[in-house]
Amino acid sequence: MSLTLKLNTSSVEVIPEDPREPAFEVSLENFSSFLLDELGVGKTSGTDILLPKGVVSVSANIGVATSDLKKVVFVVDGHRGDVNYRGDIYKDCIFPATEFTAILSMRKGETYYSLVRSLVKMVRPDGTRARYPFPNVYPDDSKVCWGNQGIPRMGTLGDLRPITGFFYLFAQSGFNSDLTPHRQDLQDNEEFFEVLSNAEEFPYECC
Repeated sequence: MSLTLKLNTSSVEVIPEDPREPAFEVSLENFSSFLLDELGVGKTSGTDILLPKGVVSVSANIGVATSDLKKVVFVVDGHRGDVNYRGDIYKDCIFPATEFTAILSMRKGETYYSLVRSLVKMVRPDGTRARYPFPNVYPDDSKVCWGNQGIPRMGTLGDLRPITGFFYLFAQSGFNSDLTPHRQDLQDNEEFFEVLSNAEEFPYECC
């Protein structure tokens, strides 16, 4: 199933690729279970905690008395997807391989984790990490700038697979010109996304 996800302040709009299928909305509270039940996001298991596909590391429980905190790092392979830049849709863009770090928090009595902080880095073909070439990412620490968008809760104490959805929400969120990174010959975001829409492979040499 191929879907486009549009993050709103209180829900996620799910738009099927097949135009004959109607779009629908999933509340932020139910988005985690939607990813797991409908899309089967993440398939890696074999430990006490079910982990997302591409996981690199999971911190030990660093919780304090009132909250359970976890740091989960996973890598998403290069893939294609639409990009929303200032309301214009650039179809079928090629994304670089991406390392996503999610800092998660769950207070006592809660069921799902909240995203406290998220970092995103590009993974070059040689395995080195670099600044992500998209806007809306801080240059000094790679932190994602979500603006005023509502972020759903995802993942439970025993199942972290749905948190892969945080990356896809970032990838399909509405980008603007804030925090545009330096790119060789492709400073203009419109030109950059146009190139990604037509490229067969991600142009790592530009970044």
